Amino acid sequence: MPLLNDADAVYLGASKADRVYLGANLVWGPQPRTDHLLHFDGLAGGTEFVDEAGLPWGGSGTVQLSTADKRFGTASLLCSENGGVFSSDDGVNFGAGQDFTLECFFKATSSGTRILFSVNGGGVTWTFYRRSNNILTVYNTEDGTLTTAGDNVAYNEWHHAAFCRQGGALRVFLNGELSRSISNNRSLPGLATVGIGSSGTASQDFGGYIDEVRITPHEALYTGDFTPPAAPFA
Repeated sequence: MPLLNDADAVYLGASKADRVYLGANLVWGPQPRTDHLLHFDGLAGGTEFVDEAGLPWGGSGTVQLSTADKRFGTASLLCSENGGVFSSDDGVNFGAGQDFTLECFFKATSSGTRILFSVNGGGVTWTFYRRSNNILTVYNTEDGTLTTAGDNVAYNEWHHAAFCRQGGALRVFLNGELSRSISNNRSLPGLATVGIGSSGTASQDFGGYIDEVRITPHEALYTGDFTPPAAPFA
């Protein structure tokens, strides 16, 4: 059958990032990159958390926007050790690949082990958190504690944290510096509920401010030292 219009066309090559499409449908090649960006801008006390990718997110507990302290923009997410912000039941699509990036700015104002991110799906829970001894830690329910990194995650200071995996390498970055790299081939759930500041267990909910969250399935954005963003993600 002849190709009648653009909607029927097959695209090849760099103009479509080396993927093959039949109309709007990807039939070969890597999934296009989709960044979930949450800037946490808005009015003080607000509970609407906008994801630029269009995925709905909702708050639990006492989380809200705050203009009292922020890294960029007009506000940040204020967490009071009681709840967090969770993606909708549709979840974040991490796909079948190993690669991902989770990153944010955070300012801890309370002690104890406090969660920055959780990823739940397929009976497996991953947590990425700041431990009480001022280090970043990655844990999952199948392997236990995978790695600890960074020894100066001070209270009442803004920090940038990034957790990346590329192939079988899991890397933890603090303020743009590679703190630890280990081998791990455990896949994230393909479709998962992501929590920001909580995993649903109040005993480890974050206390302080979280700002400028970016979640990138299918790609490790950082593999070595980098300069943390000096402006909101575009």
